[in-house]
Amino acid sequence: MNTTVVACCQLTPVLGDPAANRELTADAITYAAAGRGAGVVVLPELVSSGYVFHSRAEVQASAETADGPTLALWARLAEATMTAGPITITAECRLGDALSKAVSPANDVHADRRPELYRRIAEQAIP
Repeated sequence: MNTTVVACCQLTPVLGDPAANRELTADAITYAAAGRGAGVVVLPELVSSGYVFHSRAEVQASAETADGPTLALWARLAEATMTAGPITITAECRLGDALSKAVSPANDVHADRRPELYRRIAEQAIP
């Protein structure tokens, strides 16, 4: 069985600066990940735009189409650093363990059910 190296790149994007974030991700993909033999690269969510939005207009201004500059760059980098042919990644896990979303006694994703709190936060953050 072939082994595939998976690189999880922890990056700090620049809020509202897609060009800087494209450069940041390109370096991570090219040097930190593919340069070390990774066949799969995992980037943080919202790495192209940053994480904090204060309005819907700010969200819309940061959005890109599927053929936008960020995904086009990532596609070029994937093609340039692609290993020989398609790959399949598998992992063994006990499905019962997957039901637990507790990171710690104080942080349990499924036990923290406060939709009214999240709704209020969302309403305040994105008018």
